[in-house]
Amino acid sequence: MCGIVGIFGVPSAAVHVANALRSLQHRGQEAAGIVSSDGRELHRHRSPGLVSDVFKKIDFEHDLPGNMAIGHLRYATSGDPGNVSSNRSIQPLMDDSILEQLAVVHNGNLENAHDLRMMLEMNGSIFNSRSDTEAFLHLTKRSKKPTLPERLIECFGQVEGAYSILAMTPKTMYAAVDPYSFRPLCSAPFRGGIMFASETCAFDYFDIPPEQVTFLEPGVLLEVFNSGLKARRHSFGSAKHCRNCMFEWVYFSRPDSRIWGQSVSVIREKFGRALARRHPAQADMVIPAPDSANNQALAYSKESGLPFGLGFMRFHYIGRTFIDPDQSSRGPNVRMKLSPDSAVVAGKRIVVVDDSIVRGNTTGKLVGLLRKAGATEVHVRIASPAVVHPCYWGIDTPKKADLIASENSPERIAELVGADSLGYLEVSDMLEALGDPEGKRHCITCFNCQHPTKS
Repeated sequence: MCGIVGIFGVPSAAVHVANALRSLQHRGQEAAGIVSSDGRELHRHRSPGLVSDVFKKIDFEHDLPGNMAIGHLRYATSGDPGNVSSNRSIQPLMDDSILEQLAVVHNGNLENAHDLRMMLEMNGSIFNSRSDTEAFLHLTKRSKKPTLPERLIECFGQVEGAYSILAMTPKTMYAAVDPYSFRPLCSAPFRGGIMFASETCAFDYFDIPPEQVTFLEPGVLLEVFNSGLKARRHSFGSAKHCRNCMFEWVYFSRPDSRIWGQSVSVIREKFGRALARRHPAQADMVIPAPDSANNQALAYSKESGLPFGLGFMRFHYIGRTFIDPDQSSRGPNVRMKLSPDSAVVAGKRIVVVDDSIVRGNTTGKLVGLLRKAGATEVHVRIASPAVVHPCYWGIDTPKKADLIASENSPERIAELVGADSLGYLEVSDMLEALGDPEGKRHCITCFNCQHPTKS
């Protein structure tokens, strides 16, 4: 999971890209970067840190000039594990030898990244980073096709996995989504030009009406240039092939976003209500694990009739611990990020609703904090199914051994995290809430072990 933004045909484009990236900061907190074009050449600035820090001292008109820019927020995954201290894995990535300058930003993971890298290196390619995104540049450079769009299409035919991608030369911008549309990418008219972003909350910042936002079709390459737009199909993708990532609904996306045509907050409320019906509890209060489970917990409260309370105070200057690149730091960061309110929870039987359990570290910390604050019982309710299988398309869960539910029952997990009980939402509940009861449009590999493109 990363965040990407592109703006074409708007003066001071990089300034607007930076502001849009701030709206998407939840999608990546390790590093940020922008490439802009002045019509003749590309200009880049990238660095570790949050958007507000990376671009704090930038003179945009001098350092990132022009009316076209793309930007990226980095969240390291198994396909992009490199240390950001050298800047080499921080996107946008660039190459000066592909017909003309080319810059790329990518959200997702390439499933065949290792094989591609071996093949490319055996044929003389020299990689400058450990990022799977660099494969796009090398494949495009090796192509013998006469035009860049044709080279990109040939490149897309060789990669497997998840990619929502923006690319640009000094005069042209390209946008594409993989044939299965694993990750969201949407567009809208913007100040006489066009804007692309991973989520609609980036458009809300600029007061772009929701009805003007459209999601890119899977398997289509969109070419944007001064005289207009041109769409080319690069693969077999279509609506019937979609395998939208379920974790976008569970955790990644901001609740005020709309992805793939539906409101994230509304879907999460449906999850919470279904969870209350599936796993009721004898308790005194429902509280959320903030902030990603706020909607689910409030819906659980309404459906169950139990009072809703804010049992944790959230310190908002700490990032999202699920996407902390260092697993050893997740536990301490949870304690720094969340503080239990003993005045709310002491002496009470508490239902704590969370969006998911992946490794179990965070859940154990939450239960322990509530116990210390005086809760007499702690019942954990998870507004998603058990994560039992690794994801290779953009979630940082590459090893099955790291997943607490892969070898433990809910009862055993409750013991391990110190809870009185634990209940998960069922896959059928999630699909029903999304209007996809047969699971035709969503990737649920992490919940059912079935490969989304081979089942």
